[in-house]
Amino acid sequence: MGIPITFDKRVNQWEGHQIDAQGFWHRSDVAPGSAWWARGVDGEIACLRFACPCGCGSIGTCPVRPGFGGSTWQWDGNEASPTLAPSIQKLSGCRWHGYLTNGQFLAC
Repeated sequence: MGIPITFDKRVNQWEGHQIDAQGFWHRSDVAPGSAWWARGVDGEIACLRFACPCGCGSIGTCPVRPGFGGSTWQWDGNEASPTLAPSIQKLSGCRWHGYLTNGQFLAC
């Protein structure tokens, strides 16, 4: 069973974040799988920011538009129940690895 994506703008707000020893953002006031679409200055969607589905509170970013991060995920264009490819793998902290498919975070 997956963790359904929910949308909470606090995921993308600086106020309320804590920074860990490695410089990563964390929030303790959002549910696992909470997310928000971050937009570029032109108003177009640039990346998906999300609270780690494992519950650790780490905030991750998946750029879906070139120029907004090193790697870019393919996005199906569905804002409400997105699918991203390839998989999402956190390289630090909890090291969660999984997929966002049809609006569900699914661990590998």
